[in-house]
Amino acid sequence: MSDHDRYEDLQAGYLLGALADDELADFERHLAACDACRAELRWLGPAVDVLAGGVEQREPPARLRARIMGAVEADTPRPATAAPRPALWRRIGLARLATGAAVALALAAGVAGGYALRGDGGDSTTRLATVPVEATSPVVQASGSVVPGEDYWRLDLDDMPELRPGDVYQVWLRRGQSVSPSVLFVPSRDRGARVVLPAANVAGADELLVTREPAGGSREPTSEPLVSATLQ
Repeated sequence: MSDHDRYEDLQAGYLLGALADDELADFERHLAACDACRAELRWLGPAVDVLAGGVEQREPPARLRARIMGAVEADTPRPATAAPRPALWRRIGLARLATGAAVALALAAGVAGGYALRGDGGDSTTRLATVPVEATSPVVQASGSVVPGEDYWRLDLDDMPELRPGDVYQVWLRRGQSVSPSVLFVPSRDRGARVVLPAANVAGADELLVTREPAGGSREPTSEPLVSATLQ
């Protein structure tokens, strides 16, 4: 890990007032000379206000938790024989979910970014190779695409299933065996959505997934993904 990576890891704790005195002094010295960190803090700043409102958490269903933990604890490779496709979280082999202040801040930033930019007709992305979004279940008819860009990525979705009252959709980004929460969104009346994600948040992700979650979002998935996109 480079020195700058270490300071990036301190950004969330700095905004949440969670740094030790020596870390705080060290980070503030770095911040005075680092344009990149100052810019990142300006983007993350509004998330603190969202966190202050609190996020009601809901426990994952027992069956889903059992599938996740079964994949985590499995220490033998699966046989290379044809078998029914397992639940997506189990297929991922969810070894860990990101935790701590950085995750809480990322979740809150997602709330702010997802709702503020949902349905934005403008295109702030520089178009690169578009990635298709596919339904993960035959009963889901949703489709869409992920449009990469230099500053922002856009998730375009159509025919999303209707949400139950009090629920939202949540984007998740998988990197290897780690899954991190990202933006929340609610489709329009025609069941479409245009969701903007900062490119820095998507960088290095292997897969993008969308689940249905309780209002306020979750720190770990409480339902199976409805759609997914392979990013690399």
